[in-house]
Amino acid sequence: MTLIAFDTSMPTVTAGLAGGGSAIREGPAQRELMPAVNGLIGEAGLGWRDVKAIGVGVGPGSFTSLRIGVATARGLAQAYGAELRPLSSLWALAQNIDAARGLAVIDARRGEVFAALYEGGEAVFGPWVGPPEQLPEACSGALAAGDGSVRFRDVLEGAGVEIPPDGDPVHRIQGPALCALAERARAVPAEAVLPEYLRSPDVG
Repeated sequence: MTLIAFDTSMPTVTAGLAGGGSAIREGPAQRELMPAVNGLIGEAGLGWRDVKAIGVGVGPGSFTSLRIGVATARGLAQAYGAELRPLSSLWALAQNIDAARGLAVIDARRGEVFAALYEGGEAVFGPWVGPPEQLPEACSGALAAGDGSVRFRDVLEGAGVEIPPDGDPVHRIQGPALCALAERARAVPAEAVLPEYLRSPDVG
């Protein structure tokens, strides 16, 4: 089954394509969604009617980008009869973390972060939004990933959180991880797939 998965929770779009026994294709990081996904499908010699399932990151993350990403996924699924499978953006980001305890951190602006702490494949804290200074002590000793951990490096490292270098690819959601999660995710009616904002949208 051909599946495409994408996430718009962070400043750049992540997209991956899998199916037919071939290797997962990952598109380059882009700021526009449709060029990213159309490029992947075109490079594979496919059309949208070949896509049988769509995985979409539902957040938390950038409000406008999430709204566009989810609305696009819903529209594509309804137009082409594909299954729609919602994915947690924080859990997708956590797939990059090679440690027993991983802290996924996305910049939420307003001096806040979206965060979740995972241990043994389970969320033990979050999803949560708030100032990084208010993350619980349980996060100490965890390995973090995400643009929020980069932005608030001093605060988090001061609390005992380990953070890879700023340019490390662990700080961006990866296409293969999205595809792997989407392959295992449950299909949901398109109208039931909504962004997970965790707080009221930014104003202005």
